Amino acid sequence: MRVLAVVPPDPWVEVNVLQTLRQHYCEDLYVFLCPEENQLGLRQWRARRDALNEDLVRLAGSLRSTGRLDVIFFIVYDDFLTVETAKSLRALGVPMVNYHIDMVFQWYRVIRTAPFFDLLAVAQMSNAEHLAAYNPNIEWMPMAANPGFYHSRAGAVPAYQYQVSFIGSFNPYRRALLAECVRRNITPVVFGQGWRSGESQGRKFKWDPYKVLHDLRFYAVPRWRVEGLASVTGPITRKYSRWRALKPPAGLDCRGPC
Repeated sequence: MRVLAVVPPDPWVEVNVLQTLRQHYCEDLYVFLCPEENQLGLRQWRARRDALNEDLVRLAGSLRSTGRLDVIFFIVYDDFLTVETAKSLRALGVPMVNYHIDMVFQWYRVIRTAPFFDLLAVAQMSNAEHLAAYNPNIEWMPMAANPGFYHSRAGAVPAYQYQVSFIGSFNPYRRALLAECVRRNITPVVFGQGWRSGESQGRKFKWDPYKVLHDLRFYAVPRWRVEGLASVTGPITRKYSRWRALKPPAGLDCRGPC
């Protein structure tokens, strides 16, 4: 296949997604990098986004007109990909796939462009029932590592020190997974930030007036029209139940960041 990949400049994407596409699926792979960090509140960022969207349409059109494009593969949110761009790319008649890697917390950030994709591949099935209202063509595609990359750098395989190890910062979803391990008499050894009482839980999200109004207009209002009252009661219920989810569960062996 000849694939155009529209992805952020992220090492995980390069190692585990792009290298896999090159090795197993692509005769030709063209990579278009979109901004990794969302700075929607900055006018300069929005201007750059709009210019990159125009560049993307031109590139895809050129590849299509010269017979060098079979599939467009995305890892993008609506913050970058505009509806106008999605429409223009859809008009090229090329299959379009968007891979959503955070269905747990940010599933709604693709609802504006979702109808234009042939397939929404999701790393988790959480909230898939909500996303299906905007595009029912959803397939589970779990996140995985590229064995060829990691095995070539592993060297001698060390002896295992722990039955179950977990590396990653705290969030309520991961808390629930590890709490289930504890419930089944498995004691995970946890390396990461935010797992011990009083410890910072890592990345903090900054909200600005532009982003608040943007999200109300493009996410809250459309969700109300599609989901009705559940689009309001669901988030409120989750918000007031987070006090428990934000407390690290008992039974973990927390070692701090590695």
